[in-house]
Amino acid sequence: LHQDTSYLAKDRPRYTMLMGIEIPTGQGNTIFSSGFNAYEKLPEEIKNKIKDATGIFSSAGPIAVTRLEREKDMGIKSSESMEAEHSIVKIVNNKKTLYVSPGHLIKIKNVEEKDSDFLKNYLIEHVNKEEFIFSYEWSKGDICLWDNLSILHMASEIKRCRRVMHRITIK
Repeated sequence: LHQDTSYLAKDRPRYTMLMGIEIPTGQGNTIFSSGFNAYEKLPEEIKNKIKDATGIFSSAGPIAVTRLEREKDMGIKSSESMEAEHSIVKIVNNKKTLYVSPGHLIKIKNVEEKDSDFLKNYLIEHVNKEEFIFSYEWSKGDICLWDNLSILHMASEIKRCRRVMHRITIK
């Protein structure tokens, strides 16, 4: 799961929109997780520990494997990795949400040093819980729009077939 371009300090897209162009049968769903629901279900002790926490997000984070594979296929190479810091807890429409982007989060700051790795791993596991997950099954021509501050997403596994999507991001 990830939130698009969380490794950028500014000009991150607020919304992402996908349109299904070529959809493999029974594959290629988009998996979503709600940062709102995940925050709401956190124990109070964890909420208190992360209320002022800042995450360090990197384009060289765990999801970089996907980017590197795409670059290799296209015969290009990114010049450098990018890093940015953002609050772990965001307020969207007067409601708190988790902003953890497991694909890009590499460290949590502004917490006790002994808690940093534990909190990072705990929050990543937490947003991946089944109770926060929704799987969208695409059909050709479908359009789906989501808020990158409060919704995490990823494509489900795609084997030996083609999935073509058109993507637009909106600031």
